[in-house]
Amino acid sequence: MGLGSVIRLAVVVGWLALFVPHIVRHAAPGLGLTARDNAGGMLAANLGKEYLYDLIRSTGGKLGTCRLSFEQIEQGFALETELRLDDLGRLAPGLGLLPQLREAGSREVRILLRELLDGDQHLMSLTANGRAFGMDLLADGRIGPDGLRGTYTLGDGTPAPYHLPDIGADAGQGSDLALNLPPGLEPGNQFTTRLLSPDYARMRLTATTAVFTAQAHESLSTIAGPRALLKVEMQVDARVVSHLWCDGNGTVYRSRQQDGGMELRLMQIREVGGRILWPPGAATQ
Repeated sequence: MGLGSVIRLAVVVGWLALFVPHIVRHAAPGLGLTARDNAGGMLAANLGKEYLYDLIRSTGGKLGTCRLSFEQIEQGFALETELRLDDLGRLAPGLGLLPQLREAGSREVRILLRELLDGDQHLMSLTANGRAFGMDLLADGRIGPDGLRGTYTLGDGTPAPYHLPDIGADAGQGSDLALNLPPGLEPGNQFTTRLLSPDYARMRLTATTAVFTAQAHESLSTIAGPRALLKVEMQVDARVVSHLWCDGNGTVYRSRQQDGGMELRLMQIREVGGRILWPPGAATQ
């Protein structure tokens, strides 16, 4: 396995299988949610907002940060995800053992991904740029009948093609660390979504179905103090893989893997490019 394959894992699998929130229109018909504007669900509840998360180990060690923003544009919608990892080798079991990572001068990863969705919230295209292993990364891709196809460029190299057949216009959410849920969930509600997970051994994505069950409201500590949030359980293949705590708008304040590996914790909500909305009382920046 060459260095290009490892970076392709970090760039392509990393964007789409770990941190890109795509629970947009996957609420089951019986969920009883009310559509909001033409976007319905998650997008309409989050338009014009930016969310900042810390990615941490359950032991308390910080792995990096994640920033999400949602905007309405002329063509439809734009979703932007910025991911910063201090050490790619600490992200998942086994990655740190790869010879290319052990020999790399820098294991930091910075990725900025911008996705364009049409008016029906179908993924149309994406662009990305960033830096990993001390090299600049560029990529783009478009959705077609056979999945996502595009090119990526590493440093001064020649653009190379990639193909991810499991990524379609209805691109499912990535991983078991979900960042957004449908608004209006109540205890007892259930819905499913397509889940994309990274297979590090085969350097590819695998698709399955995740079942979300809203359980009960409980008090959870946040950086703004205790808050009553709805606990949501996520199962894959009848196995609990994570828990999420969200408010009535579907904003996830914490997402925790069941195996105790990683957590995402909400640190700030702000208007895109503007004032801080949460935590309350924060100074305008």
